[in-house]
Amino acid sequence: MGRALVDALHAQMRGQGIGSVWVAADSEEARAFYEACGYELDDLQGVILSRAMRIDTPA
Repeated sequence: MGRALVDALHAQMRGQGIGSVWVAADSEEARAFYEACGYELDDLQGVILSRAMRIDTPA
């Protein structure tokens, strides 16, 4: 269910031209989940993970 929600969020962001996103993961389980969704840990923050988004261009 969580993965489906994240995928839906990413699809909406791409459609709106949003190019990056970050999340705060305050547990090892949350961090593992977001890493499985393609996010990378921010070495400076420790609990912040980010992901560059592919932006859909209008046809």
